[in-house]
Amino acid sequence: MRNLTLVLYFAACMAVVAQPAEPTKGRRRMTIPPNVEVHADIIYGTGGGRDLKLNLYLPRERTEPCPAVVFIHGGGWRNGNASQFRSQSLHLASEGYVCACIGYRLSGEAHFPAALEDSKCAVRWLRSQAADLNVDPDRICLSGGSAGGHLAAMVAFTDPGTFEGEGGNPEQSSKASLAVLFNPVADLASMGKAGLGVPMLEGFLGETYADAPELYAQGSPISHISKGDPPTLVLHGTKDTTVPFSQAERMVAGLQKAGVPAELFAAEGAAHAFFNRPPWYQPTVDAMQAFLDRHFKAAK
Repeated sequence: MRNLTLVLYFAACMAVVAQPAEPTKGRRRMTIPPNVEVHADIIYGTGGGRDLKLNLYLPRERTEPCPAVVFIHGGGWRNGNASQFRSQSLHLASEGYVCACIGYRLSGEAHFPAALEDSKCAVRWLRSQAADLNVDPDRICLSGGSAGGHLAAMVAFTDPGTFEGEGGNPEQSSKASLAVLFNPVADLASMGKAGLGVPMLEGFLGETYADAPELYAQGSPISHISKGDPPTLVLHGTKDTTVPFSQAERMVAGLQKAGVPAELFAAEGAAHAFFNRPPWYQPTVDAMQAFLDRHFKAAK
């Protein structure tokens, strides 16, 4: 693994920090706040014989260990990239959070559990770089949207030591301290049984529900809920026709039944990916930051 200090140095020399944010339809272009630096295409591990990369959003003044957020993009496990959650990362970095937006192997390259292994690898990498980045390894949140919300939940709810893969830094833990999930796919089995999202599910898992119902259950975050899971915030639109709102309700109810602190942000009338556009972008960013601050900063 390349030395992180050298990687960040060369990234700075290439003026990555001056790169403008990608515009998002319906939302203003976000420029980089003066107290934030951005470094793109940092290698965090390997998967399927190739480099895995992430984008880092760092508070410029890190005089003490900072809490961190690992963002996992959506796209039905077959599309998307690490540029997603850029706006949320810029905002949180300006408020003192180290943010990492990761890329991972998509379903066209490798089936489950490859994407989950890559996601856990990113958490292990972040812990391995805690000293260089001034990150508190005991305050790492997993977050993502849709398929990325599914992967974030799987990292948060499955036991460290399972689905780890061989991407790097095996001595580090992939354990999450918090989870913030935007319209996550919570139950692949129920969706497969109902015929919802079939092409994406079959592409991700490599099997039909009829042929491998146990695989769909194994790949469902809701199947892995247990008492030791981290506090979780789920944000979901009540009119989501891609991932039914009932999935969020069942996930939160399951966590609460297991004794895990869990909250549901119900966006009334909102559809899928509601959190990336008005009127819900700002309320969801505020809700996420309030949740993070309450758990990560109030006790410090």
